[in-house]
Amino acid sequence: PSNTLWDEPAAAPEKLAWRWLKAAARAVGGILLLALMALAALWWWAGTDSSLTTALDWIGQSQPLSAERATGSLRAGGHIDRLAWQQNGLYVDARDVRLAWQPWSLLQGTLKLDRLSAASVHVNDLRAPAAAPAAGPPATLGLPLPVVLEAFSVGELRWSGPAAFAASGISGRYEFNGLRHQLELLGAQVAGGRYSGRAAVTARSPLTLEASLSGALAIPLPDSRASVPLAFRATASGPLTELLVKAELQMAAPSAADT
Repeated sequence: PSNTLWDEPAAAPEKLAWRWLKAAARAVGGILLLALMALAALWWWAGTDSSLTTALDWIGQSQPLSAERATGSLRAGGHIDRLAWQQNGLYVDARDVRLAWQPWSLLQGTLKLDRLSAASVHVNDLRAPAAAPAAGPPATLGLPLPVVLEAFSVGELRWSGPAAFAASGISGRYEFNGLRHQLELLGAQVAGGRYSGRAAVTARSPLTLEASLSGALAIPLPDSRASVPLAFRATASGPLTELLVKAELQMAAPSAADT
């Protein structure tokens, strides 16, 4: 005897479930296709010449940041004639800014920048003096994600305010791996001296610093055109609350041209 009459009631729910599965698969496929198309459009737009300007305008709507005459793309980087930021009496003005980075690095959870440079940076500190001294160093110095800056340079740096400072010819490299910040100063000209050094500080408490700085400078003699060449070296190590600092200054050997 045939079992067709008994099989039909069971077959109906199976057909309905199969139809729902096919409909769900089509919906998911359509959503994925739309997402891929949106990503492709975003990637294309990020490569256009106006994308950097548009992105800076968007940032300026929510942050105290302004940019003038930006060229280039968000995907490859570009050039900004003037970039200014200010908050709570602290003003930063950078001129002739150039940026090149690797946007795909964000998919790996890291921000990688090939180059960041500025012809000049002026920091004007108009903040009121603190009513009470700081309680101590911060508990953490973390960033949202690891950062690699392969090369940075500043032609001229000026800091105006209670602690005036000026330097030129600054270049170096910076990296944050999630656990500590590492800075390599390849060179900087300060008050007639040329300096280089390294520094590393942990991102979590207790904050610990390991740093070294070396340089060469010439001290002019009174009532004379001659100068004394000096070599400088300093190190700092330990927790920020209990730093051990060592420094030495000695006469440098005269160059062949001076002998």
